[in-house]
Amino acid sequence: MMVAIALLAIAKTQDPRIEGFPKLKLEIPTSGGQREIVLGVQMHGQSQLAYFYEHEVLASYATKNNTGGAWVPSVIPGGYIDKGLGYMNYAVHNTDLFNKPCKSLSTESVARTEIDVNKLKTKFECSSRMQYWIDADGNIIRQFYRLQTPASISSGDALFKKDSIELNVTINGKTSYRELFPANGIEPLNAQFKPMIVDGKVVMPTKDYEVLNPITGTCDKYKATVGGHFHSNFMNMWFKGWHIEIESADKLTQTAFVSEEGDLIKVGLPNEKQWIISAVPDSRMTATGQVIRGTGPNGKG
Repeated sequence: MMVAIALLAIAKTQDPRIEGFPKLKLEIPTSGGQREIVLGVQMHGQSQLAYFYEHEVLASYATKNNTGGAWVPSVIPGGYIDKGLGYMNYAVHNTDLFNKPCKSLSTESVARTEIDVNKLKTKFECSSRMQYWIDADGNIIRQFYRLQTPASISSGDALFKKDSIELNVTINGKTSYRELFPANGIEPLNAQFKPMIVDGKVVMPTKDYEVLNPITGTCDKYKATVGGHFHSNFMNMWFKGWHIEIESADKLTQTAFVSEEGDLIKVGLPNEKQWIISAVPDSRMTATGQVIRGTGPNGKG
């Protein structure tokens, strides 16, 4: 659920040294889970989103273009520059942990960084996996995060207790253990999955919550605000729903677009980057495999 992140606190940049290459800034991929911040943790089949950089180039004019000896004005057309940077997938399913039923939110994502090395374009890839186990009341039982960059492999496994968190951290094969006592208690962390919209009605216009970074052990603050409605076309299908602004403590903002059917359609990030749904969601498929292209819930209306 997790540039900016909403599950998320982990989606920041690193500057590791990679032997044989200049110092570079690697982009840590945003995790999924924005949908769960808005609607709470509900069953959901696997969703796929593609990661893009999209830059609009405006039309320009060349007034001294010599053509056949005559000076004539010419127009250089504008358009969009699109570049694929990675992908994300996530799902929510029923499971059990410690012999108790719960829901599992799992998300995987990849972000690629491209630089010029000796006049050759070289791509570096960072991948992450985030998983939450959440009880029926929306409380976090366990959280796992794994991050792989060209320079390191790190993971954190957090077990939530009443007033503390047991944390196992492994960095490049070395494991450490500690117990955390969050300064503001456990409730701000559980608030991450308290629904803001229930049965199509906004029940919590804004909420403040915290997100644990299982590798560093820090609890980062976030604020989510229901901004209003959207109505747009994606993959030749019309969706409508709500857009929600998610702001981190360092003022990085992402905008999540959640449809009336409960699908995460798009996540807008700073610097003209965005995650956009890239596979038809289950809510838009009939029992016979036909795509529903309407505008309302389940494509109707």
